[in-house]
Amino acid sequence: MVHIKDEQELFDEAIAKSKLKLASVCDFKNILADAEQESYDPISNALKRHPGLTREIAEAMAKAFDF
Repeated sequence: MVHIKDEQELFDEAIAKSKLKLASVCDFKNILADAEQESYDPISNALKRHPGLTREIAEAMAKAFDF
């Protein structure tokens, strides 16, 4: 009987075969510095990612979706 692999098995095999790529110390420090500057406010993040979005529309969407 032939075993047909599902997507999870294929993914697991691909990950097992991949080599881990570590960032340099300098790159890692830059990533951490950028993360510290990021706002965790979802409205501010949405406004940054979507230039045409206004705060009023973003707040209305947040209220409509209960977050």
